[in-house]
Amino acid sequence: MKILRQPVLFGALFLSACHKQPQYHHVLIAYPEQWTDGDRRPCFFGPMGGLTVMREAGQPDLPQLDCDRFVEGELVHRTPAERIYAIDAFFDGDYSVALAAKGETPWTCLRKGDRITCKP
Repeated sequence: MKILRQPVLFGALFLSACHKQPQYHHVLIAYPEQWTDGDRRPCFFGPMGGLTVMREAGQPDLPQLDCDRFVEGELVHRTPAERIYAIDAFFDGDYSVALAAKGETPWTCLRKGDRITCKP
């Protein structure tokens, strides 16, 4: 039995190391007027300085997460400045690849209380 413990332990550690843990990243989010706790929304992630979110003067130059693109099926082109926030969003996916992309990447984001979790 002692001989089997080491490979099993090594295998468990290897699998946990290979699974990427979700990470928080500071982003500029276009927050929808109504986003019920527990609901998922289609969001679009863009690079720093991108046009995903129309930034007002004085807002930070951060990666942008537009979760206000569609309202009741209608395309929204501009989110009011009072609904654009700099927040820490939880990304469960390859954030660095999405950040390096030349355009936007689609994500599905879930609101749970004050936490936003996004998956590709």
